[in-house]
Amino acid sequence: MDRDFISGAVGAFFGTLAGQPFDTVKARMQISREYCSVAECAIKTVRYEGVRVLFKGFSPALTSAVVENTVLWTVHGVIVRKCFENQSGENKPSVLQQATVGALSGFFSGTAIGPAEIIKVRLQTRHSDPSNPLTRNPIFVISELWRMEGYKGFTRGLVALWMRDVPFYFVFFGTYDLTLGIIAPDGSANPIQHAICGSLSGAASWSVVFPMDVLKTKAQVSEAPITLTSAFSETYRVQGVKGFYRGWISAVLRGAPANGSLLLGISLSNKIYDFVFT
Repeated sequence: MDRDFISGAVGAFFGTLAGQPFDTVKARMQISREYCSVAECAIKTVRYEGVRVLFKGFSPALTSAVVENTVLWTVHGVIVRKCFENQSGENKPSVLQQATVGALSGFFSGTAIGPAEIIKVRLQTRHSDPSNPLTRNPIFVISELWRMEGYKGFTRGLVALWMRDVPFYFVFFGTYDLTLGIIAPDGSANPIQHAICGSLSGAASWSVVFPMDVLKTKAQVSEAPITLTSAFSETYRVQGVKGFYRGWISAVLRGAPANGSLLLGISLSNKIYDFVFT
């Protein structure tokens, strides 16, 4: 379990660093209609607020990623060892079994990251204003949310988060195990091969679950609490089907380097851990 926990934390740092700029653009595209494309959003954001703004919300994003991946990989490792490890100590779950374990692990990790996700997207979607700490300081965002809604404010979008992360990790672990078996059928994949499979898995997963991520973001940043049904109805009424895919390109572009970096970090961490402790 220690190995899964440590590698998840290391991978989370790698993935957040690589994916945060794309994530900021994605969040802004999801809640605003002022941008016609991902490129326009990125260019205007940098032009008027500076490059650093692409990393707004990095602290809660890193917190969320560390919590998510330590919980995810720890739960995944425990389930695989308990359910599929044979007497010789080998784990050989099928692709479908890996995907199912991933979905179950995603439920637990999604539950754990809810509060940090809310703080992150609120920082990302607010235009920077040096005179307003609510646009740049996570402590002020936390205080505002607690004052307005109490503990319930930190559960905003939780159902949408589950509906995003459970299928996300079903696709992610299934695709990862499938592509890894193709690239390295003998099971001796190197860190670069793990990164390639992670990149493909991340892009595929985001392609499937993106509409639910749109609803999650809307629920978490709205001025007043809204239901998942209300977020869906309002999005469809105003923007039609296209409204559920605003920022999709940014999410897929982010999914490749972020998840590739995640798996690269996990693979390198596992190798170092095994070298030191075995």
